Amino acid sequence: MAVELNHTIVPAHDPQESAQFLADILGLPVDPPLAHFTPVTLENGVSLDFDHYDHVNGARGAYFRDPNGHLMEILTPVSGEPA
Repeated sequence: MAVELNHTIVPAHDPQESAQFLADILGLPVDPPLAHFTPVTLENGVSLDFDHYDHVNGARGAYFRDPNGHLMEILTPVSGEPA
């Protein structure tokens, strides 16, 4: 089974402003909102999903650190929203 990166969540105090800033630098559009995310999709299909910094969105998750200390996250989707 192939494993690939689909998206990463970028916490931001103002997701729209932060997404627009990055999109302008990279010469990319800001995608239409997806649930509570403001996505910017890169050429390889990976999206950077800007979200409000507080992450209070009804999803359940587990957070853990990898061997290098990076914070990893596994989430269940919110009922009724796309995964």
